[in-house]
Amino acid sequence: MMNKVQAVETLVKQLIIALGNALRSLRLYPAYNPIPMSSVDKLQEILNQILDSEAELQLKFTKRNCFFKDNPLKASTDEANRINAITKEIFERGITSLIFFEGITKEEILELLSLLSKEPSEIQKLGGPTALLKEKEVAHILLNEIPKKVEFSESGTGKDLSKSALTTEQRI
Repeated sequence: MMNKVQAVETLVKQLIIALGNALRSLRLYPAYNPIPMSSVDKLQEILNQILDSEAELQLKFTKRNCFFKDNPLKASTDEANRINAITKEIFERGITSLIFFEGITKEEILELLSLLSKEPSEIQKLGGPTALLKEKEVAHILLNEIPKKVEFSESGTGKDLSKSALTTEQRI
């Protein structure tokens, strides 16, 4: 029999896979088409199940791994491939963690998916992931992002330090 942590970890794996499926369907169909909307419903259902037993859900991302409770998700080969694909996409968009809170709405999930469907360069041109979600008034998702830092030389020219390991955290 699974303990509570294992049960939630199973749901987290399902959530990440569902996130990838929803993102893929949104790239193929308009947002309010029944196919992506059923994926969004599935995401919300899984999130609500998790948030019924957890105060919040925090997921951390590196280029290759998704972490839950500071441990990499353990998954079968098929699950791992699917989880790693979406994890890489999230990290490439400058996001190092997502925290979901109780009360998340379908509209907020759609805004997150809209953000994730943009190219990384477009996200940066629009001010970064935090700014995009804040502009849309997403209240139940907190994200950490890789900060875009600039170091100025004496001549006044800047050097991009966005590869820094530091992160920023803001409640949106």
